[in-house]
Amino acid sequence: SQAINISFLNKPPDLEISFPHDGQTFKKDESPIKILGKTDSNVKVTVNDFWTISQDDGSFTYYYALKDGDNTLKFVGQDEAGNKTEKEIKIKVE
Repeated sequence: SQAINISFLNKPPDLEISFPHDGQTFKKDESPIKILGKTDSNVKVTVNDFWTISQDDGSFTYYYALKDGDNTLKFVGQDEAGNKTEKEIKIKVE
């Protein structure tokens, strides 16, 4: 008979944003910025609905082109079972 593996995931994944920090200010010539973060392994992360580059250890990166004024970054981490963690930070460009 064929073996079947079932994973039971009943808690949302961890989601940590290392860079940038909420409220951080940038200059327009610093664009694009490299977003850095970490989550659990096998979790897919999006930033403003765009997929990040994720590693096996859960670390992820994303290059974001800054816009003048306020920029809102919405992060969503979703595991294989559909559990989600959402975070939002705001950064500013002067």
